[in-house]
Amino acid sequence: VAGKGELLVEILRRELEAEAGMTAGLLRRELPWRERLLTWIGEVLALPPERSRVALELGRDAARLEPGLRDSFRAEYRARFLEPLRAFLAEGETRGELAPGAAEFGLWFLLGALVPF
Repeated sequence: VAGKGELLVEILRRELEAEAGMTAGLLRRELPWRERLLTWIGEVLALPPERSRVALELGRDAARLEPGLRDSFRAEYRARFLEPLRAFLAEGETRGELAPGAAEFGLWFLLGALVPF
């Protein structure tokens, strides 16, 4: 039987799967870069408000996980969500659609403004 921490990580992974899937879809689309970004933002904003509230509570609970579980989930989150989103924003820099150096700021701006984790 899994402990409370393992069950929480499983729930967090399911939420991460949804977020990562949306981001992966963004990267695969055959649209101009700016349209892909605006589409992704629209998808995030269209999520039901209760999903954001649940995700926020899960994130708070995750902060109280034992260090090994917390670090493991953080590594997954970075690899499956943060890094692909950062790479997409860096593509915008390369294409000249974002100012040089704006990808890192844009990542944290988008996360703070849109994503509940």
